[in-house]
Order: sequence, then structure tokens, then C-alpha cells
Amino acid sequence: MAELFPTIESNGFQNWLKAALALLFAKQGLQGFVCEEVTQFQNDLLLAIFAEKSLPSGTICNECTTENVLPCPTPNFCPTGRCKLHDHNKSDKKPYRQCRSSICQEIQKVIQREHRYNKPSWKNTNATKWCTDAFDIAKCYMPPDGYAAVATLEYTDFSGTLAVIINNKRFQNKMAAKLHQQNNICIQAREVGRKIRHSADFAVSDPELIKYIETLINLLSDTKHLAVDQKAREAVDKLKLLKSKALTVTTSDITTVLDDALKAIVAKQCDDALQDVRAEKDKAQAEIDEKMGALVKLLEGVKASIANMPTVATSSLDEIIATKVSALNELNRATESSLATLETKGKQIQEELRKEFGIQRQTRSLYLTDQKELETCMRDDLIEFYRKYHNTILVAPLVEELDVPLCEFYVQPPLTSLNVRKMYGISKQHTKTPVNSYHDLFFHGDDNIYQHIFVKANAGVGKTSFAKRICMTWCQAHNPVESLKTKFKQEDVDALRKYDLLFLLSLRNQDPSECDIDNMICSGVLRELAKSSSYTMHALQDVLCTSTCLVVLDGLDEWSHPANCTRGRPDDLPHIPARKQCSVLMTTRPWKLDVANPRMSQIDKIVEINELDTSLSEQLITNAITVLNNQAVTNQSKTTEEFQKATSTLKLDTMRYIPYILLQMVCL
Repeated sequence: MAELFPTIESNGFQNWLKAALALLFAKQGLQGFVCEEVTQFQNDLLLAIFAEKSLPSGTICNECTTENVLPCPTPNFCPTGRCKLHDHNKSDKKPYRQCRSSICQEIQKVIQREHRYNKPSWKNTNATKWCTDAFDIAKCYMPPDGYAAVATLEYTDFSGTLAVIINNKRFQNKMAAKLHQQNNICIQAREVGRKIRHSADFAVSDPELIKYIETLINLLSDTKHLAVDQKAREAVDKLKLLKSKALTVTTSDITTVLDDALKAIVAKQCDDALQDVRAEKDKAQAEIDEKMGALVKLLEGVKASIANMPTVATSSLDEIIATKVSALNELNRATESSLATLETKGKQIQEELRKEFGIQRQTRSLYLTDQKELETCMRDDLIEFYRKYHNTILVAPLVEELDVPLCEFYVQPPLTSLNVRKMYGISKQHTKTPVNSYHDLFFHGDDNIYQHIFVKANAGVGKTSFAKRICMTWCQAHNPVESLKTKFKQEDVDALRKYDLLFLLSLRNQDPSECDIDNMICSGVLRELAKSSSYTMHALQDVLCTSTCLVVLDGLDEWSHPANCTRGRPDDLPHIPARKQCSVLMTTRPWKLDVANPRMSQIDKIVEINELDTSLSEQLITNAITVLNNQAVTNQSKTTEEFQKATSTLKLDTMRYIPYILLQMVCL
């Protein structure tokens, strides 16, 4: 192993680590650009198919599997010889089964047509998601190995992200570089990635490092689009600082590249061992173990050095690495002692936690007292948080910088309750019942709560604003503000006062790998509160089980169950524990309910947010114009009458009854 150390101690490893960081920054700079274009690609191909096949707008299919869409044999999918992926006797594996919606084979044709080399990576993708998740279309343009289990572009590496640009011909419209040419900047950058990832000894020379960084900067500076893309420009700035050794990087970024390297070592170790097993097996394995063991220790040592540091200056990496190399020989001797120390310390910490959080409480009454104090403290924190961060809404997308107090602006659209039994064919009555108050929305009988409530609405009707309105009403119920008293219906305030705690979550902003509602509340709400350290998972689950709670999940249509979930996928809904005193309300677009297809036992109530009627439309116009006048958005004040006169000759039909569109018109 001694001959390995000079290579590690040299400048080469330090340069390799910086080169790996450069790849990470470049990938982060490309991520938004690729995501935006792939999403537009999905939208355009669906619209083209709707027009060509005379299909209703919004038609989707979530039934056809990749096996159903592709004929047998298909290159890059079916194995040579007898195909084990297709089976004519199984519905979900039957090859080239015609789509009931007449859409999936058409998507497949477009994906193949737009592939630069006509070789989509079909094994990467899941055709059931093509209509609803653009990322599964993007995966068709990634390398054929290693990307099937990746759930989002955020967790895709540089190679996979860049492959989408290279292989999808649509990206030529956004790139000045000629992507069909053999040595274009994307191909050069791909080669840089390969050299860094496949470096046998994790060493890069000074000239190589400069060349690699300059290549990545040139990629991110493509003049047609990336040069003005904010994320790409931020990545270029990081790369320039990295090149000059002036960059301070987060330890999270360093850990990411080290973890990737460790995974690559394990994979290479297995491959090398298999290749050498037939010839000089023992000798080959010993050499592999020796070399790879040294590298693993080195990388783990660097990670340990930065574990408690939020940032590290690139100029200080030399010292960290040199220290780790000299300490490698001492690691084995220290292992047993460290483990014993950790075990003793762990027992001490465990005992302290038991005392701190009252796990060994002396009496049940003391536990109840502490629980009530915890609930009160959490409620006060939640109210303060909601009033600071969820108390406003945008006037309109055209005036993104102007948000106004929701209570001064919001107009409640009509709500109707749908017949759940009719949806499942149990009842023939197609009735819609008006929902006149929040009591009708959340309670039935003698104040019994509905546990599972779905609120659906078309785009632009105001699902997020509705969720915020519920939240603000709950705040008013538990901490009244006298000046806002006239902004809320008293019966709505009384209804929401029955909920001890309310947790509002935007599913769009959740970690895409998370699907458990308790974890979402901890990471998305509790950690944002003033006393966040007091609210553990144990404390949260206590209050959810013993207090009457309302959980509002906004935007189910903007969330998908992670593919790597090991608990099963409950109809594309988050995992929600059964709790008698807890209501869960989800807002969504109608199509998501069709895709998720929840069981009837998972739905207690379905409510539809309808478009505004004439009087409500006029009220929203008045509110918007008043706010705009007060904020001096226009040069001179306008009146509702002027708006009515200006639009009286236009054929607005029902558009003026959709809040999103109506507010756009008012701002114009």
C-alpha cells in the first residue's frame, strides 16, 4: 500500500476533488434549464397528439406499461433470445397493446423520433407516467444503465442531465452549439465528466483541472439561452471562483461528491473481482482490496474532517487531505477504542433524552400537563408562522412583486359537495349540495369530523388561496385580531376553533423522496417554527393522536409518490396514519383524482370549488382595483366602472368568472 501514498499525498487528489465539485456545480446550473425544456416538450407533444387524434384536451392514460407500449422485440429493451419482459398472457406485459385513450403509442413515436440517435433508453422509463410526469420522458434520453430508479432531475447526476441535452433534438432550439457535430461543447463536457468519474487513482493534474473547469464554463455560457439563465450564471460564478481557489463550498456539496466516489469504488471493486476470479483469484482480490481500501479510508477521512463544518475554503483542502493521509495507519488501532467510547456516550445521551422529554414520567397527570403545554406552545408558534408567511396572496402573476393581505383581497368562490357514492357506482343520484360554511366542509352529525376531504378545482380557480383562507380563519379563531373580525364569517371561525392545531403544507415544495405525512409536517412546518427544537417526531405524533388536528395538503396534482418507496404506493397518495381526531384536506386538480383513483374508504367528502358568479366577480374586481390604486401600481387611480366599460365590448364569456384570468385582465 505504500506506493499508493505519494499519489494521494500529491496535489492530484486535491485537484480531483475540485474537479468533482465542478461537475456538481455544472449539473446544478443545467438542472432548471433541462427541467423547463423537458416539461415544455411533454406539453407540446400532448397538445399535438390531442389535435391529431381529435382527443379532448387533458386526456391522459396511466394504464399502459412500457411493455404494453413497445412491440417485441424492441432494441434497448428486449433481451436477446427469449424475451422475459413481454408476456402475451399477462395484461400489463402484453406487447404493443393498443392504448384505450389512443395516446401512449403516439407518445412513444414522438420520443423515438426526437432522439438524436433513434435509440431511447426504454428500460429507464415507466410509460404509465408519460402523461403526468415529464421526467419519465426525459429518462428516455439518459444513458441506458443506472437511471431507472432515479425519481427526479434533482437526483440525476451530471452525465444523465447532459445526456438529455445531447440526445433530445429539441434542445438544439435552445443551444447555439451545433449538437450534431462530433466535438461540440456538450460532447467535450461529457468527456470531462467521464475522465473525472473514471479516474483510477482519483488524481487530476493542474493543467487538466483548469481545462476541465474552462470546458464546463464554456458549456454553461452558451450564448443562445444558458448565458442569461440565472442558475447557469450562478454555476459559472462558482466555477470561476473554484478555478482561482477563492471559493468557499458547503460541506454538503463535498460530501455529495465523496459519496458518489465511494459508490463508484464499491461498484468497480465488484467488477474487478469478477473479472479476475478465473485467473489468480487470490492475488487479484488482495490487490483490489488493498488499493480500494486505501482510497475508501481516504475519502471517508476527508468526510469526517468536514462533518462539523458548514463550509470549507478550497484553499484549505490541502491541509485536510494531508492530515488524513498521515493518519490512515492509526485508524485501525483507534477503531475499538472509539466504538467503546461511542457506546458509553450513546447510553449517556439516551438517558439525558429520557429525562428531557419525559419518557419516564412519574404520573399520568404530569404527562397530560406537559402535553397541554406543548400543544399551546405549538399552536402559538404556528399562528405566528402562518400570519408571517401565509397571510398574503399575489394580486396577479403579472404583478409578481406585489402581494397583499389575503383578508383584504380574497373572495370565496361557491363550494359544492359531490356524491361520493355516485363516483363509485353505488348510487345513481348525481347530486351537488352547496357547502355554505366551514362547518359543512369539515363536520357532520353531532360535530363529528370528516377524516379525508378532497377539494378539487380547475386551474386558476384558487385552490392555494382557499387553503390559505382556511389557515387564516383558524388563526383568527384561536388568536382573534379585532380589526379583522369583519373579514371572517363567525360560523366559520367557530367551526375551525374546534381544531386544536392546523398544519398547512404545500406538496409542491416537499422533498420528492418523502411520502410520509408525519415526516412532511416535521420538515415542512415544525422546523420553520420559532421553537423548532422543542418539536420532535415523538411530540408531533402525540398531539396528532390526542388533539383534534387539521392537516391541509395543498397541490396533490403537483406531487407524485416516489418510485423508490418501500412501503407500497397507496393509490399515489401520501402515507396517512389512521387517527380518529385528525382531518386531512387535500386540494387538487380533477385529473389527479382520476390518476390516484383512491378507494372509497379513503374519501369521506369531495368538494368542488366553482367559478365565481356575477356578484362575486364584481367584488373581486373591486378588491383588486382598490389594492392596485392603494399600491400606486398604475400612474393614476382607476375605477370599477372604467374596467367594466373597457371590457364591455369584449367577448369574455365565462373567462371573467375564473379568478386567475380575471385578475390578469384587471392588471392589464
